[in-house]
Amino acid sequence: MKDFVRTTGGRLVALAVAVALIAGGAAALLHEPSATWVVALAFPVAVALGFVGVAYASLDHWDVAVGLALSLPWVLFLYVIGVGLAVSLAPVVGYVLAVLGAGALAFALRPAERLIATKRENAAALDTAHAPGR
Repeated sequence: MKDFVRTTGGRLVALAVAVALIAGGAAALLHEPSATWVVALAFPVAVALGFVGVAYASLDHWDVAVGLALSLPWVLFLYVIGVGLAVSLAPVVGYVLAVLGAGALAFALRPAERLIATKRENAAALDTAHAPGR
């Protein structure tokens, strides 16, 4: 699982979760009828990102892809019901969902470790190439 979260599929699934969480938080804070529009527009985007993420995951991590394909529809279905309850009964939950979504977004958009290592290697190579006395 640790390798999966570093792949494109893992990042797309994390982005799908972030979109769903942020949209759910916004919907809970906006109340009706704006909440309905936010859910109706943002959740299909989250579902599409999840589908693409599962498709990418099936290339290298088929076991995770099967688990995601079986669990994501049910989790999102229950999440929509939870957002509906939050909109009508406890709008304060929207802040928690938005913060969780921001964390998932930061997780999905963090730089790749190999990219950071490549930048360090390039900087070290430039430092040795332009060192005084050479």
